[in-house]
Amino acid sequence: MHSHHILAATALLLVASILNSAALQEYGSSFRRLQQVSPNRAPRSPRPPPISPPPPPPPFSAAQPIRTALGTNRCIDIAGGQAINGAKLVQASCSATSQTQKFFVMNVGDGVIRIYSAVNTKRCWTAWSLYDGAPPSSDYANAGYQTYNGAVRLWDCSFLDESQQFKPTVQGSGWSLQPKFSTQNCVGLNVTSPSETLLVMQPCSAVSGQTFILTIDVLLPPQPSGSKSPPPSPPPPSPPPPSPPASPPPKPPKNAKSPPPSPKPSPPPPPSPPPAKASPPPRGRSPRVQ
Repeated sequence: MHSHHILAATALLLVASILNSAALQEYGSSFRRLQQVSPNRAPRSPRPPPISPPPPPPPFSAAQPIRTALGTNRCIDIAGGQAINGAKLVQASCSATSQTQKFFVMNVGDGVIRIYSAVNTKRCWTAWSLYDGAPPSSDYANAGYQTYNGAVRLWDCSFLDESQQFKPTVQGSGWSLQPKFSTQNCVGLNVTSPSETLLVMQPCSAVSGQTFILTIDVLLPPQPSGSKSPPPSPPPPSPPPPSPPASPPPKPPKNAKSPPPSPKPSPPPPPSPPPAKASPPPRGRSPRVQ
């Protein structure tokens, strides 16, 4: 009886192994079929390349005050002394120790400049138009500035923002500044109160309130005819080319015969003797005429 149980268990194990072997063979054939089919699938589309960031701004030059021609010893200053978003730019008495009156003026090419605050180089002059998205909650976005089409404030610098790019044009003893997106307007001074003169946008006119004295390190490209930019200075004259060294006369070939000596000049003929004097007639009586 015990042997019958052993034979039955052995038979069951044999059947189970046969079934496992068949299942493994079926799985392997299915995997091979999958490998044969997968190369025919359409390849996935490549991912688009990442967007390259804008080029970094060039290095800064020395910070400088920006003076106005509206009065003597008058400079542009940051109201409140903090270079934060929306900070006012006003006219104040120049101070050599004031850092809020120092700005970096950078020529970014294409005839435009950008002006950074020396206190916080992440803040730039921005010509903020009421028609360009100025927040209505700001105190300068009101009916009083609609005539001037906005104010000039500090805001986060953006390398591609045209409201932070100004075209300088020679005007009197300084420059007028026109925003790139609105060339019919200029940066100017607007007396808002007896104690405050605010930097705003105004229609361009050759007035001292729109003339600013600043230094631009790199010369701007020449402007079209009719502009007020000064003509470029002529280049220095180029030095004359060095004269070539005098070449010695060519030597005669060795086999060449020397030329015959030139004949000596013949001496001049002797002077002819003077003519002989005629002898006087003999003295005596002259013959009488018959």
